[in-house]
Amino acid sequence: MTYFEDILYCSGANPINFASRTCEIPISVLRMSPYNLDYPNIVVAKVRSRNINGWSDYSEPNTQGAIIFTEPGQMNAPTRGPLTNQYQIDVQWD
Repeated sequence: MTYFEDILYCSGANPINFASRTCEIPISVLRMSPYNLDYPNIVVAKVRSRNINGWSDYSEPNTQGAIIFTEPGQMNAPTRGPLTNQYQIDVQWD
């Protein structure tokens, strides 16, 4: 299995990733080159971290996790539902 480092979505240099200690790669990206994942591929990942002592070793690859199905399409615009009043908002969408 070949692994590709993602520095666009999962870089610790990104202040948002650094602060939250998480990152997210869109399914649409995982379905494109160089990943080329397709249904029903599992997203297999290895991670490593860095601190003042340097880089850690890579983790073992995960054996369970997200399975590629398909990226969601564009949803319809949300609409105001009939339960909306001065105290609550009722939002509906497809």
